[in-house]
Amino acid sequence: MDSRAVGLDGDIDLLEDLWQRWFDAGRHLSASSWELPGLGVWSVKELYAHVSRGARTTVNLFESEDAKGTPDVPDAAAYFGRLMNGPDPRAGVAAAAKAWSAAHSAADLIAEFPHATGSALQAARRNGDRLLHTVGGSMRAADYLLTRVVEATVHLLDLRDFVPAVAAPPDRAVMRTADVLVSLATPENVVRLATGRAASAAFPVLR
Repeated sequence: MDSRAVGLDGDIDLLEDLWQRWFDAGRHLSASSWELPGLGVWSVKELYAHVSRGARTTVNLFESEDAKGTPDVPDAAAYFGRLMNGPDPRAGVAAAAKAWSAAHSAADLIAEFPHATGSALQAARRNGDRLLHTVGGSMRAADYLLTRVVEATVHLLDLRDFVPAVAAPPDRAVMRTADVLVSLATPENVVRLATGRAASAAFPVLR
């Protein structure tokens, strides 16, 4: 589902809520919790660093000069599709999160969320149609912010697997995330799979 179908302000509100939950989770993690095993090769701190780094990247994009012309990436699903089709995307993401975690204290990682809310999200409210230079190509700010909703939602669910006291993502964020994932799988494949008619597995579409 295109972000314009729900509205930019709605997605910004969702992302603000999600980043607040990440901020609160970080503030309440015990010292020992940061070093717990996390997702795959990551510790909890490295998982947290991955999302925190995404908030910092969002700020940097909004502080950079706009891209020109027609967007290379038409929507959030296409953004993830491009990344998944690159050379071993998971290895690069894992390495970046580990490096970011090693270079920053927990306090630094936590501080990115209110900073991004006060900077990037306010800029997005003023102009969601500007074009950003993202790692997947140029795309509308409104569409890029939906990719951040997906990342923050999926990884908040991951974090809860290791630290159950962390607040769950709001239901609407889960539904927006599902919209993007269904688009990646193609709605027809989802219908066939959900009704026992799929000839081949449609999932996972994102890791």
